[in-house]
Amino acid sequence: MKVLKIIAGVILLLPGICSVGAMILFLPQFSSSGMPGMLVPIWLATFAAAWLGVWLIRKARNRP
Repeated sequence: MKVLKIIAGVILLLPGICSVGAMILFLPQFSSSGMPGMLVPIWLATFAAAWLGVWLIRKARNRP
């Protein structure tokens, strides 16, 4: 069960990693036109999923 929780946590981390990559790629466009409001809720949702993945991995590692 511990391994499945860690695997699920890693899968939940992937959207957050992709969002960070997208933020880096779109950074030149944001500096000239400002922050597009449509992407902010999507990024918040993916960072929330990544936070849940980190929490799940930490919880699985702390269990004996």
